[in-house]
Amino acid sequence: MKHNLEKHLRLIAKALIQEMQRNIVAEKRVASKDLLNSFEYEITDEGILITNKQEYSGNVDLGRRPGLPPPISKIIRWMDQKRIRGRSRESGRFMRKRDSAFYIARKIGDIGYPGINYVSKSLGKFKDIIALDIGEAYVKDLETMLQENISKFDLNTN
Repeated sequence: MKHNLEKHLRLIAKALIQEMQRNIVAEKRVASKDLLNSFEYEITDEGILITNKQEYSGNVDLGRRPGLPPPISKIIRWMDQKRIRGRSRESGRFMRKRDSAFYIARKIGDIGYPGINYVSKSLGKFKDIIALDIGEAYVKDLETMLQENISKFDLNTN
């Protein structure tokens, strides 16, 4: 991949990551900032590879279908980060953290969890800009390649 195209791919990757982070913050889906800080990108021969090391990044993006409840230990960790304490409906008193986490996990298992679609929103915002930017960068790289490979020969020498 040539210099101009690679430079523009890096700018696009950084802009997409910033927009995804902005969408996550705007939807108030931040507990520990682990999700925000674990985005990475790499420029490969095929293009841009953007990844997130957090295993729950897909759940935040696309949601979670009903089924098995999530692990209670992860719900307890989330409750600690968000400083959430459950209360009993009958008495109004605070519940044990493990009991609250059990009820939250059971509810998520029963009805699922809606996603915020931060990936598709970010990509949709940049789709036209990406097409234009990459096209212009590729034309510049093509011009440079043609000048280096074809124009380097002096045809006037006989």
